[in-house]
Amino acid sequence: MTISTTKKLMAAAMLTCSALAPIAVYAKPDAGTKCMQQVQKRGHHKLMKFFRKLDLTADQKQQIKDIYKAYRQEQKSLRPTKEDRQAYAEQVKALVQSADFDAQAAANLVDQRSQLRQQQAVATMKLRHDMSQVLTPEQQAKAEQLRAAKKARSDQ
Repeated sequence: MTISTTKKLMAAAMLTCSALAPIAVYAKPDAGTKCMQQVQKRGHHKLMKFFRKLDLTADQKQQIKDIYKAYRQEQKSLRPTKEDRQAYAEQVKALVQSADFDAQAAANLVDQRSQLRQQQAVATMKLRHDMSQVLTPEQQAKAEQLRAAKKARSDQ
């Protein structure tokens, strides 16, 4: 290639990049991302949809709602506050930036975080247990069938 051809190709590449740069800056995440955020925030709608398929009585519906409400309150109390998260980040930053790495302090930080996750997981298991205890044996069997069908669909 000659020098003028190379210059022309470079100019065309730079022009293309500068034309596409504003598009990349103003690009928004796709709708799927926002949808997933809403699903995570409103996961109880999926739960209620699942229970609608089980033909619950009015009393069972109320019990399920009460159990879920108590679970949400418990999860809220387990959730670290903004100050807790900031303090954790500062501790991690201090460990990373210190001259000598303190493995014991790092392990303690990780243990604190894993204890919180363990408490949240136990609360979720308790929720599932308490909700299943509200169901009749027939409803429990139907729930198991629905779960198996969902698993089969997701495995495909």
